[in-house]
Amino acid sequence: MIGEHLAQSEGKTEAQVITKFRIPSSLEGSHADMRRHVRGSLQDSLTSLRQTRVHALLFHKAMQQDLRMLLPPLTDILHELREEGLIGHGGLSAYRPADVEPVIGYAIFSCVQVPLNIIDAYLHLGGWLEAMADAGLF
Repeated sequence: MIGEHLAQSEGKTEAQVITKFRIPSSLEGSHADMRRHVRGSLQDSLTSLRQTRVHALLFHKAMQQDLRMLLPPLTDILHELREEGLIGHGGLSAYRPADVEPVIGYAIFSCVQVPLNIIDAYLHLGGWLEAMADAGLF
């Protein structure tokens, strides 16, 4: 449905398309398998959305995943996709401030999606939003 609308608008819309991917725990030890999986996930999204690139591609971190272990291959993969023109930005979709901290300082992670509402105000109250802004995350 979104892909149909974007295709019919033929560039007349200023929508910035963002999509996400996960890394199954079974792939965490293999850089090559992770690369194939991320590329496949992105290609599936591009096909569904009828796009040739997305504004941002976010890693949707599962609560139990160790982001520090995944950062080396993830940064490589996201850099490759950006250099190929398939993504504009790499990023992270996370639930807790502790999940965001490891990516601060990695230039490829220029986008972060976090919950922020009346129930999940800890990011604002704990100073995390300011820290992310200072690090150039948007």
